[in-house]
Amino acid sequence: MAAAAKYLDDVGKENIERHERELNNIVNQELVSMDGVEIIGVKDPNKRSGVTSFVVDGIEYHDIAIILDETANVMVRSGQHCLHSWFNAQGIKGSVRSSLYLYNTREDIEIFIETMKNIIKLR
Repeated sequence: MAAAAKYLDDVGKENIERHERELNNIVNQELVSMDGVEIIGVKDPNKRSGVTSFVVDGIEYHDIAIILDETANVMVRSGQHCLHSWFNAQGIKGSVRSSLYLYNTREDIEIFIETMKNIIKLR
């Protein structure tokens, strides 16, 4: 645990935050430009760290997660993310949630975005 803490200190919390924000801004910009994609929750990517939750009209959230996993080895979460009462109050069955961190790269984001574009073509 001490080695992990030292590693994060060496990288720098500000650098980690900047990296997350840069990647999340790319994801946000690309997703909102796709037909039928809606980001849920906080819209400003600078206010949600590396997490983006979204829905796609006409495609089940679990299907999106499975396709991302099986065709591009992109791991996301799908469901109500321990926020059942919020999702129920919004009338939303569930969402896809991507989470980015220090270990993610721009190449990871490009694969995610290209795969999402292909998924949207399936509608």
